Amino acid sequence: MKRPSRNQITILILFVCFIAFYQFFLKPLNHALRNMATGRDAEQASSLWNYVSQKVKLDEKSLLYTNEPPIYALPSRNSVRLDIFGMTNSDRQEQILTAVKDWQTTNRSVEKLCVRFYEPEKARGKYGQNLETLLREEFIVLSNQQFGIILNTEAPKN
Repeated sequence: MKRPSRNQITILILFVCFIAFYQFFLKPLNHALRNMATGRDAEQASSLWNYVSQKVKLDEKSLLYTNEPPIYALPSRNSVRLDIFGMTNSDRQEQILTAVKDWQTTNRSVEKLCVRFYEPEKARGKYGQNLETLLREEFIVLSNQQFGIILNTEAPKN
């Protein structure tokens, strides 16, 4: 059996190094950049926050921003997560979910909305982590993003 030449071994080593570089560096970097929130995503999150704050009046105040309600909007690529603290009444939670759904009907570019309800806000831990218990989490997904679907309304012929 013939031994591989030095050039073949060098090419094989370079190929393996390239695959490892792609798998452990380029692929995660590409994934992170594709999912990073844009300025438009941040504007949409701010718009949702303003809409919900005006539509549903909350008596509670945020510990972090003392003049604002305890609602935080976190943007992501084509999605927004809304964290609401101190809303334990299920009727009030439904009012907020209705307001979020109403907002989404006029803002079709946001495909996914996540609304989380937590216990009343507490002071942050040493490293800024949330110490509150999650009470409820709802996902609102834009469902009419289906393209290229042809519905056959005629009855099949026998």
